[in-house]
Amino acid sequence: NKVFAPNTEFIINEAKKGKGVPLSYLFKDGRSLMTMFLWLALGFSFVTHFFISSWLATILADYMPIEQAVRTKAMFQAGAFFGVAFGFLIDRYGIPVVTLTKTIGAIPVAAIGFFIVRDAGMAVMMLAALASGIFVLGGTIGLNAISGMIYPTFIRSTGTGAAFCVARIGALIGPAFGGLLLYLDVPVVWIFVLGAIPMVLSGAAAYGL
Repeated sequence: NKVFAPNTEFIINEAKKGKGVPLSYLFKDGRSLMTMFLWLALGFSFVTHFFISSWLATILADYMPIEQAVRTKAMFQAGAFFGVAFGFLIDRYGIPVVTLTKTIGAIPVAAIGFFIVRDAGMAVMMLAALASGIFVLGGTIGLNAISGMIYPTFIRSTGTGAAFCVARIGALIGPAFGGLLLYLDVPVVWIFVLGAIPMVLSGAAAYGL
């Protein structure tokens, strides 16, 4: 263990705050692509997040009692609890954790549709919903941490806020997309397969970081 004298000073060697609009610094010094990829990763993640949050219980209610459908949706939300684990893994292994999390997360989301048509049972459905929540919601919490890793201190809050602001577009698209699929009477298997695709796109965007 290192021992430091009481009067030791620690200096962070990074760019100081410059003049101008802070938002503009998200696109300076080679940060343009990085910023766009972060926005896309969060935006696509929000599409699947709010698609499931808005429509899962409604869709399941056609195949099981409404109280069971609501409990299954609650398991999806419970997956956010595991976000703390993704924060630990990102600290240890970096951004690739988010890439894998988002890409793998497409599997349980798509599986929900197959389990519905095969009448897999309440326990299986709840496990699939929980797994989806772990990767969709927990992975999104992991994305939150990335903005603190990729931006210098003086624009870190701006970068995080801008990313979530733009990602809200995905939060609008997700429920509308689900409603459109139901209106078009798309088979339930394909509803969840299509709902899982943004997770793959989110993983691809995270890879670009």
